[in-house]
Order: sequence, then C-alpha cells, then structure tokens
Amino acid sequence: MPQYSIWTLVVVLIPALGTLLLGWKLRDARVLVIFATLLIAMLRRLIITSIEHGDPALFAGAPDWVVPTLDVAIAGMSIVSLVTVYRVIVNEYDQRSRVHIANEERMRRVTEYAPVGFLTMDTDLSITFTNGTLPRLLGIERTDVEGIPLREALPSPIGESVMELLEECQRAPFAAREVRFQHADSPTAWLRVSVGRMQNQEERQEGFLVAVSDVTLARQQVVAQEGRALVLEQLSLGVPLEDALTALCHHVEETKHEMRCSILLLKSGRLWHGAAPSLPDEYNQVVDGFEIGPGQGCCGVTAHTGTPTIMEDFADHPNTSEFSEMLHRLELLSCWSYPIHDSAGLVLGTIALYWRQPTLPSDDDREFVRTVAHLASIAIERHRTTERLVRTETLMSAALQGSPAGVIIVDAVTGELRFVNDAVQTICGTQIKVGSKVEGFNRAHTTRLLDESGVEIPEEQLPVQVAIREGRVIRNQLIQVERPNGERRWTLTDAAPVRNAAGEIIAGVVVFPDITDLKHVEEERERLLHQREARREELESIFRAANHDLRSPLVNLEGFGRELELGLDALVSALEQIGIPESGRDAVEGIIDADLRPSLRHIRSATQKLEGLVRGLKRLSSAGRSDPEREPIDMNDLVSEQVSGLQFQITRQRGHVDVGDLPPCLGDAGQIGQVITNLLDNALKYTDPSRHPRIDVSGMRTGNEVTYTVSDNGIGIAPEHRGGIFGAFCRLHPKGPVKGEGLGLTILNGIVEAHGGRISVDGKRGEGTVFRITLPAADLPAPLSPELAGVTSE
Repeated sequence: MPQYSIWTLVVVLIPALGTLLLGWKLRDARVLVIFATLLIAMLRRLIITSIEHGDPALFAGAPDWVVPTLDVAIAGMSIVSLVTVYRVIVNEYDQRSRVHIANEERMRRVTEYAPVGFLTMDTDLSITFTNGTLPRLLGIERTDVEGIPLREALPSPIGESVMELLEECQRAPFAAREVRFQHADSPTAWLRVSVGRMQNQEERQEGFLVAVSDVTLARQQVVAQEGRALVLEQLSLGVPLEDALTALCHHVEETKHEMRCSILLLKSGRLWHGAAPSLPDEYNQVVDGFEIGPGQGCCGVTAHTGTPTIMEDFADHPNTSEFSEMLHRLELLSCWSYPIHDSAGLVLGTIALYWRQPTLPSDDDREFVRTVAHLASIAIERHRTTERLVRTETLMSAALQGSPAGVIIVDAVTGELRFVNDAVQTICGTQIKVGSKVEGFNRAHTTRLLDESGVEIPEEQLPVQVAIREGRVIRNQLIQVERPNGERRWTLTDAAPVRNAAGEIIAGVVVFPDITDLKHVEEERERLLHQREARREELESIFRAANHDLRSPLVNLEGFGRELELGLDALVSALEQIGIPESGRDAVEGIIDADLRPSLRHIRSATQKLEGLVRGLKRLSSAGRSDPEREPIDMNDLVSEQVSGLQFQITRQRGHVDVGDLPPCLGDAGQIGQVITNLLDNALKYTDPSRHPRIDVSGMRTGNEVTYTVSDNGIGIAPEHRGGIFGAFCRLHPKGPVKGEGLGLTILNGIVEAHGGRISVDGKRGEGTVFRITLPAADLPAPLSPELAGVTSE
C-alpha cells in the first residue's frame, strides 16, 4: 500500500464521514459548509505535503491546477461560512432582543400589581425597572426612580439597606434583611428587602434585582409570639412582677413603635403604677394612687366599668382636662385603655397604649391588646398567688419552726426530709439535716426510735412511712427517742399523708411533741394515786380498828357510866332509907357529888369525844373514795345558796359576805357545795373578836382551769402552820372555843383532789386567811332567748 494511503483514510475520509453524519443529525446546512471547508483545506494540505515529499504513488499524475483550484474552493467556502455565521449571529441577536423585550413587558404586566415591590438595576447601580407596588410601599413616584442612581432614588433607610445588601451580594448570590420604615402617608411598617444578582445565559452578571415586601403583620405576630414566650419564660423563672410587666411593655412598644405602654394595678379602688418604662416619672407620679370612677381619665373609667375605653383625641374628652397640660407636654394625644381581668372576671388593673397622634385601633390592634392584657393577667395573678403562697409558707414555716413539737415533712417519692424544725434537734439530741433520707434514719443520726416497750421500731413501720404507704392517719403512737448519749425521751407521735389537688400522696408529715415531763408527771400522779390509795386503805384500817376496837369499849363505858349514875342515885336513896346519921349521910353524899358525879361526867364527855373521832374517821375514809359526778356547775347559784344557809349565823355575828362573778366549774355540785360551806363556816368560827367577820368570794378562769378564792379577816394562820393544815387531826387552836376533831380541811382536800383540782392556803397571823381552790373549768349552755323561754307546749 502507498505510504499515505492510511493517512488519507484517517485525515480525509473519517472527517468527511463525521461531517456528513453531524450535518444530517442537526439538519443544519451551516455545519456542512463549515466542515466541507475544513475538509478541502485538509485535502489541499495533504496534496502539498505529498508533492513536497515526492510521493508518486498517491498524487503522481496530479495536474498543476489542482492546488490553485483547491485554494479557490477553500476561499469561496470560507466566505460562505463567514456569511453564514454572520447571518446566524444577527438572527440570534434579533431573536434575543425580541425575547428580552417580550420578557420585560411580561414582567411589567405580571409584577405591576404584585404584593411585592420589584426594581432592577444595571451593574452601574442605576434603576432600570420598577413595578407599581414599590412606589406605593416607599411613598415615591415611579418617574422619580427609573433611570436614577440608587443612592438618589430610594428613601432612607431603604437605600442604605440596599447598599449594604449589595456588599453582601459580593460574597453570596442573595442577601436580605428587615427594615423599619415610615413615610408621611402611612404608619410605621416593617419591610423585608431582598437583593439578588441577575446573570445572562453565559452566567455573566447583568445587574441586580431588588424585592421589597411588607412583613409588618407577620413580624407583629412573630414579635407577639416572642413576647408571649418571653413573658411566660420570666413568669416560669419567678421574676418580680415589675420586671415581668416591664418586659411586657417593651414587647408592646417593639411591636407598635409609635406608642408608649403603661400598666396600672388596681388596689382598694385606686390605680397604682405597675410598669411604664418609656413614660417619664412625671406621668407615673400623677397616675400612682389615682382613684377610679366616671370621668377619672381613660384608665380610671376602664377600671371602673371593666370595659375598654378608646379616646382617639384627648382634646375631645373633657374628663382628661386635668391631665391635658401634662399630656400635651408629653406629646400624648390618644389612648387605648383595656381592662386586665383575672380568671374570675374581676378587674386587676389596666393596660394603656398612648399615641403621639389621634389613632383608632383596628381589629388586629384590638386582638393584640387583648392578648397583651391576658399576659398581664397571668403575670399579676401568678404574682399575687405567689405572694399568698410565700406569705402562707412563711407563716406556716414560722409556726412549725416555733412549735414545741417536733415536725418533719418527708417526700413521698424520694423519701428525703424536706422540712425539719428546731424542736426535732432538741428532742433527738443530734443534728437532723434536711435532705437526708428517712431510710437509714437510725444509722445516719445515731438516734434510735423505740416503741413503748423499748424495742427498736423497723423503719418500714415508722408512722410516717405507714402514713405514706397506706394513705391513712396515725394518731397518738407512743415512741421513745433514744439520744446518742443513751437518754430517752417520750413522744406522742401523729403522722398523716399530704395529698395534692389530684389526690396523689406527695409527702408525709409527722408531729411528735416531747411528753417526757408529762410522762414523769403521769408517773408521779400514779405514785400519788397509789399513795392516796394506800392512805385510804390506812384510813379504812384505822376506821375498822376504831369501829371494832373502840366501839365496844365506848358502848361499855357509856353503858356502865349510866349504870354508875343509876347506882349512885340508888345509893343516895338507900342512905336515906336505912337511917344513917345525918352527918354520915352528908359525908357520903358530899363524896358522891364532889367526886363520883364529876368523874362520871368526864367519862361521858370523853366517851362522846371518842365517838366524834370515830365519826370523823368515817367521813374521812369516805371523802373522795368514789369518782364524783362531773357536770357544769353554776357557782354563782351554788355559793348564793350556801350563803343563804348560813345567813342566821352571819346576821348574829354582824358579818358580811361579798360574792363576785364566779365562772362555772366542772364537778359534783353536792361535794363542791360542802367545800364552800365548810370554808365559809370556818371563816365565821375563827373570827377575830375585835372586828366583825368579813368574807370575800371571787373567781377567775385561766385556760381550762378556774380558781376560786375565799378570804376572811379572821385570826389567820401562822406561816409555819400552813404545811400541815390539811393533815388529819390537825388543830391549830385545840384549846380554843371551837370544838372539832381536826379533820374538816383534810376532808375538803380529799374532795378537791378527787375532782382533779388542788387547794392551798395563805395569810398571816392576825390578818386573816385566804383559801384558793382550783378546779376544771366548764362552759355553761347559753340561756334561751326571752321569746323561746316563754314558749310553752299546749
């Protein structure tokens, strides 16, 4: 094969075949012309190269005109290709121009009344296009914008914002921000300004597209949500009420920039400053303590009626005349006042929105203010509830902390001690810390809790654990607390579960007063009762002995004494009958009258005295032997009755008894009457001969006890004799004119003690005696009204 046959096939045939296929595929003659020109050029080059290298095998017979002919063909084809390409470019430019003009017209028609304002700028930042919405949003004319440089066309702060966004577009294809804007014919609005780069099909930058949209309503909703979330967050954190209301005012003013917000609180018919961060102190001082009612300003009327008050222009409302000068000075011309209601519908205060121009609220504005008023209501109610809870908790904590009884509150879930008062530390003899657990209490605090018999109580059986686990109240459980030093204290323990509003047990409370002293008193009481019982048995024994051992001799003495008297009378008669000389009879009768009869009288007196002692012992043994009746006693009636019974003796001795108002007591009226009678009788018996007897009876109630005082101006009692005056057979004046066995006061003491009371004596020798009797107090039933008391059944 010739040397260039392969290259001929590769260089000439393959491009030719490719050109034909491409032209056929694209259905475009221009491609065929271009590739044909290239094919002829390559063929020409191949021939020249073959001739220069002397290759006769390929083009040995080629005539000389072949190469020039090929040059002419190539030139013609090149001209045809250039003309074809030129026509293609011109046609495409015309087509693109028509499409661009059509697109611009279509864009004008589509965006003219769109809710978003558009403008386009070239790379020199001259405005080339604006739709009809943009001038309305910015308060400008379209003719004042198109063809004007950006810096001169757009008002402030929109122009500045666009310039800043253009700088951001150097780093990113798109940038946007929200701008607060106001022109003369509209209120303040929030506009979202977006700037993006415009590129052609070759991705070359042709200019910028600016979009401006009104996002005031959306921003207000977002701000409202953010403000609501902020206020609720502050409330959840427990911030002070003034801080929460101030944050709410800031939130309102951020949403409505042209106005100032004030929140007033209603207390006792007056409005008080709550929050007004953007209003001067002069305004706050005027409204603080402002009385509500008709004609009392915008907020005063609102708080009085509980309904909104809208004053578009203060000049039209004479009820604000006293504030007109101040409001004019503060440039506040309009007010919307809304009531703040609590959950029960009661007015808590007002929220006022002041404007610098006459303004009426829209429906959206009314809804917004109602939402703000609801948030203020939540804040105020939360604050007042918290105040009540804190006050209650403080009082409760102070009461529990100052309680002499130990108080512990245990968390039902964790078992931790949530509250421990000081009395717990005192009773347990060690530090019991809040936060420690009831589980392991004994081991943690080196304090053991024992039952009544001294056995350690298992922790799961502790009263507070049982109250939490079983949900029931434990009362009056005796528990011994063994201190770390081994000392034991007695407590009377109560425990109860604490439930929440849903009825769930959230804690347990245990109260255990230290009754160790009471326990000792009870033990002493038991000892005294045993001692008294032993004394009773001793008295009974004495009585039985006296009754048995003395009664028979006394009867014999009395009987034989009477026999001796009869015998003496018979002896005197016999002496008269047997005729004994008169001198002898006189001597015998003298012995009888001088010795025997007086001796018999002494025997009879001693016998009677012994009989009195036996009777006194009998009364003493029976005094307080059985439990007396316990019923309310009207002591005024009882003492008056006893005084009436002694009236003869009082009148004979020219005495006087003064009875005060006596509170009622609880006891046996018969036995208490005996006590009063004996004391009055003693006061009359042991009177001072130098003065007439005077007796005073008074009474005073102290808690659950009442003390009666019986004082006289008699001979009195020496201090050294007071201790044993209530003992048996004690007589301070055994040789005095008053006869007795010395058992009267002993019997009275027994009666008073049987009633659970006590008796004491005071006074000085020669100055009188004072007896004090303490008994359980009682409450008498209320007397019937005269109307009811007069009703009788037929």
